[in-house]
Amino acid sequence: MFNLNETQHNILRQIWMKDSFTRQEISKELKINRSTVSRNIEGFLDESIIITDGEISAGQNGGRKTQKLTLNNDRFYVLGISIIKRRIFSILIDLKGNIVKKGELRKSSVGQSLIQDLKDEIKSYEKYFNKLLGISISLPGVIDSNSGLIKLSTNLELHKVNLKKTMEDEFGIYTFIENDANSGAASYLLYLKLQIQNLLYFMFFFPENILTLKGMGAGIVINKKLYKGSFYSAGEIKFKQNLPEYKNKSISIEDIKNYETVESSLKEDIELFISNLADKISEYSLFMNPDKIVLGGDILLIPGKIKNIFINKLYENMEKNHEESFILLDNNKVDTIAIGSAISFMNEFMNDYDFAKKILKKMKKGHLNKVSF
Repeated sequence: MFNLNETQHNILRQIWMKDSFTRQEISKELKINRSTVSRNIEGFLDESIIITDGEISAGQNGGRKTQKLTLNNDRFYVLGISIIKRRIFSILIDLKGNIVKKGELRKSSVGQSLIQDLKDEIKSYEKYFNKLLGISISLPGVIDSNSGLIKLSTNLELHKVNLKKTMEDEFGIYTFIENDANSGAASYLLYLKLQIQNLLYFMFFFPENILTLKGMGAGIVINKKLYKGSFYSAGEIKFKQNLPEYKNKSISIEDIKNYETVESSLKEDIELFISNLADKISEYSLFMNPDKIVLGGDILLIPGKIKNIFINKLYENMEKNHEESFILLDNNKVDTIAIGSAISFMNEFMNDYDFAKKILKKMKKGHLNKVSF
């Protein structure tokens, strides 16, 4: 029977984003002797978690060929689900984050109706259940990921709901609940191949009157790990406008889209709002001092000219050059959060040995009874 030990977990973390590897490389990178590496990899080979990927020819001085290995992407999957503007998006990914299947449910439901719709969407992936490491659900609000408790999600009309327990009771599959901005940050960890240490992912959605925007979320990555704070509300940023500054009482997203043609007073108000939004993001970014920031959510709704004003203001505030590519725009739309939800789960699995053991233990007892974990 295969039982994951700490050395094997370290090997998994090391090979996660590698296309292929050799035993010698892992031995050198982890600073453990090759025989220990080989012994621990054998268990993975027996379970087809790692598979062979060809050979490297011997050098000019002769010797044996070196066996190449790779993570078997299709051995396990993770189901990522996001709820954006009351719509449900789902993505099944393999171990490397490649998309296997996508789905969408457009019902605009809230409360208990939303929970039933989530169950229906998960059931549409039933044929993959025997390979699921887990289900990861991302939504807006204050989320306690450890317990799976939705402390408060105002937009979805959910308060003190243990969504983790609800879904695990229904499906017997480990379920992970995450804040949507954290999932956005996790998605970009994968996109950037874990090459950067610190990242901020800003996510905001405009209300009908954008002057009533009350805040935004920021997913925070420190040393390649999501930071959630002691009470799981890190990254909740309040944003309050000084309304007397504005000449108009409201600005709609359509006004922003038509920025070039609106009357001058409205154009000035749009520029003021964009400037204030840039100041808030800059203030937070300067405090956190990340390697990169990513702008997601309704950033894609801002048209070219006003978007350039916004980006230029950010670079100016933070004294950065455009050549540094410090600011990234999330152009993946709704996919980012669903993928990020699954990657957030995988990031936890690869970086937390106790979490990984807990997942495998549940798989042994539950839906993966054919796998000898």
